[in-house]
Amino acid sequence: MERPDLLACIEEPVAEPDARQEQQAEPVEAAIWAAMDGLARFSQASIIDRIGVFIRLEAIRTEMHQTRFQPLQPYMDKNAIVKHTRPWQQMLMFFARTQKEHGWKSPKYRFTRRQREAWEVLIEQAKRSIEGDEEDEAEDMDEEREELDEEMMDDIDEAIEVAEEEPV
Repeated sequence: MERPDLLACIEEPVAEPDARQEQQAEPVEAAIWAAMDGLARFSQASIIDRIGVFIRLEAIRTEMHQTRFQPLQPYMDKNAIVKHTRPWQQMLMFFARTQKEHGWKSPKYRFTRRQREAWEVLIEQAKRSIEGDEEDEAEDMDEEREELDEEMMDDIDEAIEVAEEEPV
């Protein structure tokens, strides 16, 4: 596989295509990219805000018999985490783009059975998150329509009452 192909394989996906660029929309891949970013931010925030000292002492251990006296510390600010998350996002994009059907030559890599099962769950959840966003938008539109219908009915009722009160 050539270097440009590899670099294209790990690029950040676009959720919606731009007419000026010749990129295809990859909503599932974009959802995975965003999920990895969210996971990294959540993990960092957990260390800062949610986790007690005893859990952080356990998390810093690399060996069962090892005891550290300095608990796990957040190692970057909330904005710097983007730089450290990008390699993980790129790795996921490599898998996402090489595991589905494609017309370009790619490295031979096969998941184990457990990896395949986990990957399929990840893809399914990414698809659900995309569909969920569309459903949320549809629900919002339905609620707006119902509010408009109620307002219109109130206006009609008022007009009927006024018409009934006026002498003919």
